[in-house]
Amino acid sequence: MKKNTVFAQDNDYRAMLHTSRWQKLRCRKLAANPYCEACARDRVYRPATEVHHRVPVMSVADPVSRLALMYDIGNLVSLCHDCHVAAHRTLGKQGRDEQRRRTEDAMSLFIDRYGL
Repeated sequence: MKKNTVFAQDNDYRAMLHTSRWQKLRCRKLAANPYCEACARDRVYRPATEVHHRVPVMSVADPVSRLALMYDIGNLVSLCHDCHVAAHRTLGKQGRDEQRRRTEDAMSLFIDRYGL
């Protein structure tokens, strides 16, 4: 049961990434900020190839809040690939397996606490 929740979240997020609304917003962000915003702080100008959510979309449980985070241009930052990887590492998100492990740990703690 625990894994189904994680997989459902992954599927929800993937579905949002494939919408035309997201693709258009992503393009708009990259057009407005074509250089990596993290590198630019160090006066290095590398092309941005990826758009990162400052506040992770799946960090909230409410579907309406997820949509708000997903499509809020103020929650987006243009990054090069290396800085995008570093951003996820800083957040403690080292891939899908790490996210699943943290979610499973949280669910186990909840179940233990409430005796479900």
